[in-house]
Amino acid sequence: VLSIFTLLLVFTVFYITLRNMLLQKRLSEMKTDFINNMTHEFKTPLSTIKIAAGVFANDERVKSDSRLERYANIILEQNERLNRQVEKVLQLARLEKGNIELKKDKVVLLEVLQPLLESTRMQVEQRGGELKVDLETLDGVVVVADRLHLSNILYSLLDNALKYSNEQPLIAVSGEWKDKRILLKVADNGIGISPTHQARIFDKFY
Repeated sequence: VLSIFTLLLVFTVFYITLRNMLLQKRLSEMKTDFINNMTHEFKTPLSTIKIAAGVFANDERVKSDSRLERYANIILEQNERLNRQVEKVLQLARLEKGNIELKKDKVVLLEVLQPLLESTRMQVEQRGGELKVDLETLDGVVVVADRLHLSNILYSLLDNALKYSNEQPLIAVSGEWKDKRILLKVADNGIGISPTHQARIFDKFY
């Protein structure tokens, strides 16, 4: 009787475990399909915004006003960034399926960084802060990287520097050569990360 009871218990536990695993797999697939559908739905309005912003930016009245031209360019740049974010979400969905690959290419570092700095500068100035940039040593530097992911990394650094700064943000971006490598620094006057959490900053979703 004890043997039969033990076998039934083992089979019951095995059944519940297998059922839960299949359920989790199904939920994961549903989540991935949902993400794919949503991101594809975003592409249409983003394309419309891009066309409208392009017409706005090319208007002679806008071009004659430096302030309006600057804002029009920012709309186009942010629209492009949103498009890249949508692509990033699609890539992450593919990553979960294990079929993603980095599209490495020769990228001029400052070409990627400058539009992000312009967007950050506008937000910093609106809050009465200051953005200091010292990147002369990186002029003309070419790196081998995936442009999309590199842009996302740089944006995250600048966005976090702004997001977690004091009321009047002071952000400094600088670059230098160190042991035949490029060292890019983003510093701010914000709250920082406590030592107890620093070891976990690369943990997923932490």
